[in-house]
Amino acid sequence: MVHELKKNIENGKVFFGVKQTLKNAKNLKKVILPSDCRMEIRELLDTNKIAIEELEFGKQDLSNKLELEFECEVFGLKK
Repeated sequence: MVHELKKNIENGKVFFGVKQTLKNAKNLKKVILPSDCRMEIRELLDTNKIAIEELEFGKQDLSNKLELEFECEVFGLKK
């Protein structure tokens, strides 16, 4: 899953963060969350009926694996 996410980031097919993901909910294929995502974020996505896929990595580990300079709780994959 991390490989797929990294490939989508390189191709510009990812919304970063919950605000961008919710704003573009009609254009989502799926949403990926790190294992240590806050419960409020999960509930917000559930309330908006957005499918969630959880990774086994936390935010810090995911940032390192994706070679990002920031931590992110929500990755929305574009259709």
